[in-house]
Amino acid sequence: MDLKHILNIKVKTCLFIILFTFLSACASTKKETIPDITLKSGVKYELTSFDFDLVTSRNVPGFLNQQQTQQIMLQQFEMSLAKEGILAEADDKNAVKIAVIIDYRRHYFGEDTPFPMDKVSSPYFFYRINILHNSTVKPYIRSKERRIANMHLYGIEFIGSPKNIADDINFSLSVANDVAKGLIEKTPESTDYVENTDIQGKYQSKIQSLLAGFEQERQDPAYLEEKYISEQYIQAFISRLQDQDIDERIEAYEEIQKVWYNDKESFDIITKRLMGLYKNELSSSQLDEAEAAVEALASSGLLSYKRTLEEISHHAKSEDLREVATDNIETLDNRHAQALLIHRPLPENIDMTWQQKQLYNMIQSNDFYLQKIGVKRIYREYPNNELLLDALSDNLDAATRQGYRADLSADYHAWICRVLGMSEMTKYKAKLDYITNHASNKKVRNFAEKFADELDI
Repeated sequence: MDLKHILNIKVKTCLFIILFTFLSACASTKKETIPDITLKSGVKYELTSFDFDLVTSRNVPGFLNQQQTQQIMLQQFEMSLAKEGILAEADDKNAVKIAVIIDYRRHYFGEDTPFPMDKVSSPYFFYRINILHNSTVKPYIRSKERRIANMHLYGIEFIGSPKNIADDINFSLSVANDVAKGLIEKTPESTDYVENTDIQGKYQSKIQSLLAGFEQERQDPAYLEEKYISEQYIQAFISRLQDQDIDERIEAYEEIQKVWYNDKESFDIITKRLMGLYKNELSSSQLDEAEAAVEALASSGLLSYKRTLEEISHHAKSEDLREVATDNIETLDNRHAQALLIHRPLPENIDMTWQQKQLYNMIQSNDFYLQKIGVKRIYREYPNNELLLDALSDNLDAATRQGYRADLSADYHAWICRVLGMSEMTKYKAKLDYITNHASNKKVRNFAEKFADELDI
């Protein structure tokens, strides 16, 4: 699944209009009293920040990530204000400064059931708009939780695109438009405002340009194949992959699937062996090896090996091998989404072993699955590593903020409380005491209180 077809956008008219219907759901946030702020007629807005938190319970390949989604939503939000004539020019000293905060949960059909699907459904979201004046933040708009009920598109057509991705992009644009609409409706009417429909073409071009750039970003970045795993570890695998004993090779394939391994030389050896097998009539043991090799190759998460799997899926002599290769194309896509997170370079001021680096990147990702794996492995393997524990402690700050992330991260945050509490490091006592009183989730508060007691002197 990719964006390449989405880039083939046909604009039918000069208008870029998204019509949508929103339902207000039961508010998931605490009630907050919003003081009445009266703005002068003719006010225009300067956007000082556009904070966006994309939360998803599943990391499905192909969708825009948080940064990408934020970029296109920002363009849509600004376009909506500019079209109404209420977006200030850069040098407007009378502009009212605003900060926008959007909490957005991407939702998939069936994700709350034992049979989740990769098909995206209508997102949940709520938003806040603050006014900034003389270093003071004043709440101006607080929405209840909202969800798109029906959406119709006019003026733009996604030709031949994967509907799933197109729907997600349209949902994002519609949400940004709705946030802008909330601000527009609260803005005092004025004859000073001049509607500017021509501005839409400028923003259309920006969004198209962004989508084109996102497609380029889907290629493997250089760091995915960067050698950081110890040479001794790599050479041990290479030796086993070249062993004359087929059982030893199969064991190596199976072990590669259990770790996050990115050595190109090793995967090239696997590819070469597969290319020598897939068109032949295979014995039972050869088929076992070929299938294990396909699974190991898919576990790499490196898109450069996707063509190999596609070739085998179409042209292998064995039907069983073709089926295994077909299934593992999806595995490679899933692993690629996670490999992008796990193999990231460390910040310059951090020095860790390669195993610790992978755990650090797991807990610093926004992938709930990787975060929970990471925190549990730290608990078992590195219970006193201060660099990892400090990172976990910092991540616990998110537990105090109302929103989807705190709710969906409750298990992860509870595990952090356990790890910090069992570390025997009293430096984390204050953090656990604070979380006991301020975490938004009751389970996290209870775990923080329980494991703070473990650090009592």
